[in-house]
Amino acid sequence: RVTEDARAAYIDILRASIRFYERNLKALATLAGVEVEVIKPRLENNDTLLKKAGIEVRWNFDGKGFISTDDGEASGGQQVIKSLILLIALMMDDRARGGFVFIDEPFAHLDVFNIDRVAEFLLATETQFIVTTPNTHNTNIYRPSMLSIVTKKKPASNPFAPPPAHIRRLNA
Repeated sequence: RVTEDARAAYIDILRASIRFYERNLKALATLAGVEVEVIKPRLENNDTLLKKAGIEVRWNFDGKGFISTDDGEASGGQQVIKSLILLIALMMDDRARGGFVFIDEPFAHLDVFNIDRVAEFLLATETQFIVTTPNTHNTNIYRPSMLSIVTKKKPASNPFAPPPAHIRRLNA
């Protein structure tokens, strides 16, 4: 009986975690101007059901209809927004908005419009983040950051890489 009670309590925690994650996904999607639909798993005291349990998230960009998370029809900017929403939603808690995430080159293959869209989304989340980015013609990639650290590769002829440069922005 104790084992069954503990397992039931665990399943209740899973249900609460899924509800919390769904709430975070929807809040972040609203900030990004995207509609999400979360299909929750059936959680019961059944080993087979629990092994197969998973959350499915569907996305509606620009009112074009829902697509799955792994849909190949999404643009590069939409793929980045989906990934950021899924990741940041995991980092959020009840005590504060946002969280802290490390994001590797979210702007790498985006056009100017999508760089701006992703940057606006990052600002709106109030998340703390470290973003790596390649050099680009669009300096808007630096807009959502308070501190930019610019590093350069070590030239083969030098024993050390050049010192990093940094830019610090103050809130206006």
